[in-house]
Amino acid sequence: MSDVFYPSLTIFFVLLCLLILLVDRLSDRVMKVLFWVVLLGFSIFLGLRPEKVPDFLSYEVIFDKIGYWKDYHINLFERELETSCEYGFIYLVILFKAVFGENFRLLIFLIAVITLFMTSFFMGKIVDYLSGTEENHAKNQLMVLLLYAPYYGMYYQGITIRAAISMSFITAAFYFALKNKWLRTLLLLFLGFTFHRMTVIGLMIIVLYKLFFPLSRRFYQAAGIIMLGWAVFYDAFGNRFASIIYGMMNALFNKVFTLLNYTSYLDKADATRIFDKKRLFLLAVFCLLAIICENTERIAKLMNLMFIGCVAIVVTLNIVGSERIFDYFMIYSVPAIATAKKDDKNPAIYNIFMAGFMILSYIIAVRVWLYPAN
Repeated sequence: MSDVFYPSLTIFFVLLCLLILLVDRLSDRVMKVLFWVVLLGFSIFLGLRPEKVPDFLSYEVIFDKIGYWKDYHINLFERELETSCEYGFIYLVILFKAVFGENFRLLIFLIAVITLFMTSFFMGKIVDYLSGTEENHAKNQLMVLLLYAPYYGMYYQGITIRAAISMSFITAAFYFALKNKWLRTLLLLFLGFTFHRMTVIGLMIIVLYKLFFPLSRRFYQAAGIIMLGWAVFYDAFGNRFASIIYGMMNALFNKVFTLLNYTSYLDKADATRIFDKKRLFLLAVFCLLAIICENTERIAKLMNLMFIGCVAIVVTLNIVGSERIFDYFMIYSVPAIATAKKDDKNPAIYNIFMAGFMILSYIIAVRVWLYPAN
């Protein structure tokens, strides 16, 4: 199956790259249709993904273990012991089996459809908020889907599906927090927490966005260059002295991962690891966004979140799985790119940046699908 699957998936993403270059020329009606074509098409690929993709078989085993006949005792602060899943996911699977039966691939397809829609819809709303108008919502919604799918969609909807559910709730909660609708915000965060404990990071994101004052564009540019330079230096000159630094950071994140019950990742901490390509890529994206984004207060506060994500990238180098932390911050690069001001004199530069972001995101993600151990 993989002989046909991966070439087909690659062709699909090449077409998405071409589509994002043409999005300005399309009518709202066409963009609304294309949004659903892309969302359903991508969800079909996710539902049909090969069994060798990371976590596929693990979730299939979890799916088989969950049953309505079992006597579950709900505890929001502990996972169900047999599956090590939160109870929101347990009861979602029970409901699914009651309606659709024992069809695991249909479950992951439907989760992809629902979470991709939620994430794209509310992320499009965030772009509306950042730009100060809702006139281009159809365009913004399509653009964020196209930018989100190549990496975040493949990694979260395609691998860590409980985290994908969590991210969709956090995205919706973040939007309502921007509108100061706190009851909806807290309700969405609570629902996300029942599916994945990492949803608590969503509350941290909202608090930081609201309270962290905007910094200057020069600060973001300088900080981005310093962090990217550190990453390159670390790759080039080894890690003897850096192992001391990352040893201390490991002790700090030990407490965070223990609180969230992710201590298994700490066993894989390795101060001799080099910066993987994804981390370097995200640091470079932050540097470019610091150059091309408009210097408004709303966008600057969004840059704050990405800055914190970049700091997390640098200080969690030696912890395998630490993307579970920094991705929750770096995901806001998607609405930032969609909001970035186009240079009317050189629109090709902006288009190249978007297409390049999609292509490199896809290469990084498909490599994780194919070679998860590397």
